[in-house]
Amino acid sequence: MQDVSVDLNINQVYRVKRKVKEFKLGDERLQYGKLRDYAEMIRVTDVGSKVILQTEITEPNTQPKFKRIYVRYNAQKVGFLGGCKPLVGLDGCHLKGKFGGQILSATARDENDNIFPIALGVVEQEHKDSWLWFLQKIANDIGRPDKLNLVFISDRQKVIQFTSF
Repeated sequence: MQDVSVDLNINQVYRVKRKVKEFKLGDERLQYGKLRDYAEMIRVTDVGSKVILQTEITEPNTQPKFKRIYVRYNAQKVGFLGGCKPLVGLDGCHLKGKFGGQILSATARDENDNIFPIALGVVEQEHKDSWLWFLQKIANDIGRPDKLNLVFISDRQKVIQFTSF
């Protein structure tokens, strides 16, 4: 066996690292392009599930651009309504990557005090408008919070406080 010496500058290393990541994970742009197919697959294979994909057209004669998505599987609705405590936790976290955004989630506690996911959304950023959109989707999908006697907790107090969904 012999040693091989190769001189690389930092730009070459970063370029190779990026290409390896793209090869391993796929191009993010292509993944966002598959969201319609993913949403349709959920609707077809998991009856009772709900997927709402919101896009926007930024320029005429161009492909629609992803804006938001709401996903709730049938088992989540059945499980939440059938055996969870009426306390819903709301949270958001940043998405790393080329396009950024936020994942919004609604979770509850089941009878064994385990965390139970209710729904999730991916939005452009965490602000009042995106939270209102997400909460309205939950209310229209699972049931009105006042009818289900739900209590919400969140670190985004002002968003929840001034939102009547």
